[in-house]
Amino acid sequence: MQPQAGGMLRYGIPEYRLQKDMMDREINGVWELGVEFQANVKLGQDFSVDDLLNQGYDAVYLALAEALDASLLTHDQRLATATRRHSWVQIL
Repeated sequence: MQPQAGGMLRYGIPEYRLQKDMMDREINGVWELGVEFQANVKLGQDFSVDDLLNQGYDAVYLALAEALDASLLTHDQRLATATRRHSWVQIL
């Protein structure tokens, strides 16, 4: 898990292709709108969507990610990962 917002944009794209200070300015604009960011928490373990709604949030946006290189997975592993992602969307 990573400590800062930006996901694969921040950690997967080299600095010479995407300047991190530019990304930080864009992300800071989102924070100024009142968006709250929490890193390194797990849905279903650290919180649930119902928990957030019960705390008074009007809306919840989940940016779920798995930092796996699919090319290193077998066909069965890719299928299991896709199935697991699909079931998360159904739960939400």
